[in-house]
Amino acid sequence: MSVIEDTRDIYQRAIDAFGEDHQIGKAIEECAEFIVAVSKKTEWVVVNGAVVDVNNFSERVIDEIADVTIMMRQMRVMLGKDVVDERIKQKLARLEQLIADAGDK
Repeated sequence: MSVIEDTRDIYQRAIDAFGEDHQIGKAIEECAEFIVAVSKKTEWVVVNGAVVDVNNFSERVIDEIADVTIMMRQMRVMLGKDVVDERIKQKLARLEQLIADAGDK
């Protein structure tokens, strides 16, 4: 079973516990933290023959991806999973078309 299926009721419980307005604010906060993390330039150096990310870029971004994903899943519950899933389907179809168009160039 996927992480989404295993945790689907956690999202609703968080919304019930903290309220939609609070969770929307939390989603904004997590998105802002993601933007900051991903915009920080990583600095790679070689230490003892191994490439090291001295700014922990990957770790910071992975943490923020996890936080944003959790909040977006809560937003999906709040707004209606079927509506959100349909829009994702449409946007993925559009992305597939853009990829195909890029290959034609």
